[in-house]
Amino acid sequence: MIETPDEVSTTDKVSVLFVCTANVCRSPTAHGVFEDYLKRTNLEAYFNVDSAGTKAQHTGKPPEARAQKIAVKAGYDLSHLIARPLLDEDFMRFDYIIAMDSGHLNHIESMQPPTFAGTAALLMSFSNEYQGSLDIPDPYYGATNDFVVALDLVEQGCIGLLEHIVNTDLAGRLESSQIEQDSETLEELSNQD
Repeated sequence: MIETPDEVSTTDKVSVLFVCTANVCRSPTAHGVFEDYLKRTNLEAYFNVDSAGTKAQHTGKPPEARAQKIAVKAGYDLSHLIARPLLDEDFMRFDYIIAMDSGHLNHIESMQPPTFAGTAALLMSFSNEYQGSLDIPDPYYGATNDFVVALDLVEQGCIGLLEHIVNTDLAGRLESSQIEQDSETLEELSNQD
């Protein structure tokens, strides 16, 4: 495990926002998976993580019950998450705004001010192994297995995203031995998932 400082300034943290349609299936799943990976790699102190939806119809609600059930079976906790919409101020608060599908990315880009200095991208564009569509299919109207598929894709994307951030944004802040340890932990996570 990587040793982190007791306290990292809020301005020094890398901030990541996951976005899907209503913030009740895919983006809270990515939020919970990413937080779990940060805990397992001992990198929590370096990050702020949140999730949002392109639509506000489920604002204030917890993640969809099926998403939570599949996440719990895989060892992830989504119970503390509450749906909220994507806001204009998110472009000032987040370094990475990560979409679950191309429709979400188009929505993000349509709201994105010219002053946004961060990265807006599809989660699956960070996956090193996945060769299919970069869109994570919406499981909301599907069967239980659709939530399993979405979780599998989210895990792959989150590993790639974390590797990317560690090797770019955090490279100057972490010792090379810490980056090497982190890469080994992420490889172990990738092999487990």
